[in-house]
Amino acid sequence: MKRRICHLLIAFMVLAAIAAAAFYFDKISGAVTGSKSTVEARKTEASFPRNASEVVIENKSSKLAVTKSQGRHSDFSGELIDLDGLTVGEYIAKRWNLAKNGSATDQYEIYRATTICARIAEQKNALLMLPPGSSSKSLLDSLKSNIENAELVCADVTEIQKTKERLEFLRSSAQGGNADAQVAFFAEGPSGAPIDFSEQPQNDFNLEAWKKEALGYLNSAAESRHRLALSILSQIYEEGSIARKDYRRALTYAVAEAKVRNLDPATQTVVNSLVKKMTSEEVAVSIEEGTKLAEGK
Repeated sequence: MKRRICHLLIAFMVLAAIAAAAFYFDKISGAVTGSKSTVEARKTEASFPRNASEVVIENKSSKLAVTKSQGRHSDFSGELIDLDGLTVGEYIAKRWNLAKNGSATDQYEIYRATTICARIAEQKNALLMLPPGSSSKSLLDSLKSNIENAELVCADVTEIQKTKERLEFLRSSAQGGNADAQVAFFAEGPSGAPIDFSEQPQNDFNLEAWKKEALGYLNSAAESRHRLALSILSQIYEEGSIARKDYRRALTYAVAEAKVRNLDPATQTVVNSLVKKMTSEEVAVSIEEGTKLAEGK
């Protein structure tokens, strides 16, 4: 179904929050340090600064206390985001100049850090949606603590940083060739949230432009053998969500993903499902192309 990719990406984000909480359960310090008045005092009305010197990094004696465990979170793919004991605002300042000078890596890291803040409401909703009895008390407590920690490190981040500027850094990083950013650009959707493509109006110019850009980034990431990009492209071409349905391409990417993961394609459900829809000649071509892609040829 066309909704599968949208649901998959939403699941990635929810599971990332759960995975982070579970992984750091024994490391999270528990209570959030600092009073509400201290947190409010650190907020600023300014948007992203023009240069790093415009963000004042307070000295250790006066800054809001952030432990290393409180600064550890995960992104939509489950990868660790380590603020190294800094608030998100301080982390931004640390990488600002390099990011503004075109470093795709620093642009992506700023995007990831601000995403901690942008996803707080989503994580709260995910917590409320967990079926009663589906999770242990310890895991639920860890999830709640993870949200509290996110609110703590995001106290000095403004709304524009969490929305417009965050996505601008993501696009710049993707344009700069960062494969993780290229996949994240698709995961974010046209307006910073995954969408159900089957429910969107036809001939929407902005949506069509985004599809073309997102598909280009995914193809670029796939050429660098990015596992998630390969998986997403396989689904896109199988379902025809943002590109015309093409089983040959779908199988090519499915085979490549399996091989990049050092798995036997013949044992993968998606591969066997696609094979049934294709001729033996088409299958042979896809297997050959997928193998070359996985080998970087």
